[in-house]
Amino acid sequence: FRTAANMHDGQKMLMNLEASHKLVQKKSVLDIMGAIRAQQPGNLAEALRAALTGKIVVTSYNKRCYRIEDIDLSVKPTSTFDRNGTPTTYIDYYRTVHNKEITNPSQPMLKVVPNNQRRREEEARVTLLVPELCNIAGLTEKQRNDNRLKMDLIRASQVSPNDRVKHLREFLQTFHGNQDIKEQLNNWGYSYGKEPCRLTAHVVAMTGYAFGPTCREPLTNYPRADINSANINVTALAVLPEIKKMVIIIARNQLREKGQLCNALKDGFDRVNLRINNVETKDITEGDSPNHYITAIRQLPADTSVAIVIMQSQHKERYDAIKKAASVEKGLITQVVTAKLMLDTRKARAAAQKIAIQVAAKVGGEPWWVDIPMKKTMICGYDTYHDTAKRGRSFGAFVASLNMRFSRWWSKADSHDRLDEISSQMSVNLTEALKVYKTFNNDELPERIIIYRDGVGEGQLEHVFKVELQKVKEALAGMKIKLTMIVVNKRIGARFYMKSQADGSFQNPPPGTVIDHAVTREERFDFYLISQSTRQGTVTPTYYNIIHDEAGFNPEIHQKMAFKMCLLYYNWSGTVRVPAPCQYAHKLALLCGEHLHSQPNAQMDDKLHFL
Repeated sequence: FRTAANMHDGQKMLMNLEASHKLVQKKSVLDIMGAIRAQQPGNLAEALRAALTGKIVVTSYNKRCYRIEDIDLSVKPTSTFDRNGTPTTYIDYYRTVHNKEITNPSQPMLKVVPNNQRRREEEARVTLLVPELCNIAGLTEKQRNDNRLKMDLIRASQVSPNDRVKHLREFLQTFHGNQDIKEQLNNWGYSYGKEPCRLTAHVVAMTGYAFGPTCREPLTNYPRADINSANINVTALAVLPEIKKMVIIIARNQLREKGQLCNALKDGFDRVNLRINNVETKDITEGDSPNHYITAIRQLPADTSVAIVIMQSQHKERYDAIKKAASVEKGLITQVVTAKLMLDTRKARAAAQKIAIQVAAKVGGEPWWVDIPMKKTMICGYDTYHDTAKRGRSFGAFVASLNMRFSRWWSKADSHDRLDEISSQMSVNLTEALKVYKTFNNDELPERIIIYRDGVGEGQLEHVFKVELQKVKEALAGMKIKLTMIVVNKRIGARFYMKSQADGSFQNPPPGTVIDHAVTREERFDFYLISQSTRQGTVTPTYYNIIHDEAGFNPEIHQKMAFKMCLLYYNWSGTVRVPAPCQYAHKLALLCGEHLHSQPNAQMDDKLHFL
């Protein structure tokens, strides 16, 4: 279980108790090192660092998590360290303290920092661990591509509300039945309840939306909260984009299925009435290496509006090469499609329609929009993602709405090495976004700005309030614009279960459920929102902390706005866990940190090219 305790409304001390799952590989880090040594006998040190740096490990003796910072080949288990003034070897330490025998005395050591440490990197406490006593947490690349394994893991980790409450009650029963715990709590003057906290919640009503010919229809298909399920026979998007030229790039090993692939894509475009003036194909006859795709993209004519790139299956190296060539060098919108999916007759039709909607959104179309009466408002989102190619560097992504229906977006991504760089860059990006908004809206600025700030840990909240918010306010100085800033946190342990009046069983609350008392913080303007539905497991709420509000909105307006924003993410025809601008910002930051390792071409800033 994972626990956290804090003071909540009414000066009540509450403890959050949540079941925690961690997937750990059976092979030790030493086993993995042996495999790397066998495959790359040359520069072993660099090979080990490339394969292991940044990985999370779990120690076999006390189940604690650490992040690997480096491999130290100069230190071995036979080396000594100062333990309370006495030189002690690592072998002796683990034998006496943890009752663990180290069998390989010559293995290099792992330089690690605790994974939950929230200090700045230069201040993090470095520890040395023995690879033999550590296991990698998480999935390998091969396991990530094993769909059967992933389904088994989902079934194992997704616990139903009924089972979660059962496990909580069993834990509390054991907890209260332990005499040692009773005595310790009495010494502290503490006592805990024997049942989970009971409270009331309210549900924000579903909203009207427009999808093609359907306009302002209520979304009543609870509990799915899925726009597509209510629009099975969709004939058009809300706003159709103009696509002058589309090029479909097909590599050599898919040329035999060229006709089938193109027809499947055309069927998807036709289903949503997406018209393309000119469709061409470009065959890669030489092969399907990353360089072949790069060459093909560079050779595309300048008037190409969008390129559909077909790969045999998911392949990170090829995908990265395609995105770098198109998004960074050429400033071209691309959609990568796998032939494996499009040739599967059971899935191709639905997949082609989703691809068509995605392409339309990328080039400036509006698949659907939500009925939001608040006008002259710019809604922004911000999130960060670590750069997987350069340690210590992160990418921050800023997204801002441009129109009154919050269906057109402008974005900018920047790299930064320090926390204070985020604050400066956000205010710069906001200033640029206002210029674009003004051009888009007949030379008028918005009357209010709402910023949803994601990616903020509890330890960074003070910095966001004292530094980041102040820089944004400085950027708006002299403008009659009311600013609202909301910190969005989806990595929380709180779970809420709805009790059935019929049989007393527990189930997931419906989408739109809001909890704004009892478990919220007395000193904050905050609430929990459940915006999604799930068929398996327990739904996870999102926590909203309104740290600044010049508009003076009441709680109901904030709650309705947050829920409606969760319906506007065009990569999923339902609700997502966070407001759409946050999800767009996350998607852009992930693209930069995981695939591009650079900023996208500025000529695509007013398009959702990163979907």
